[in-house]
Amino acid sequence: MEPHQKAILKRMLHKKRVGKHHITIDNLLRGFNDQNKGKLKKAIKQLLKRNILVLYKTKNGDAIYINPADVKAIREKLGLL
Repeated sequence: MEPHQKAILKRMLHKKRVGKHHITIDNLLRGFNDQNKGKLKKAIKQLLKRNILVLYKTKNGDAIYINPADVKAIREKLGLL
């Protein structure tokens, strides 16, 4: 797992964005360095392809959340257990 993917997943777990609790992609990227936002967006696309993140359409734009089935495996990979 790439460092950018780990940073995204760590922030989403910290904000408890699992299951129904979603966050827009723009709001998720706030606080990250502007120079890294392109790499972070690419990492989000890779996580969506691997079904670790799930895309959710809202009236405010696309939102994402962590697939609840993968939470335990993600925490083990990040060393948060």
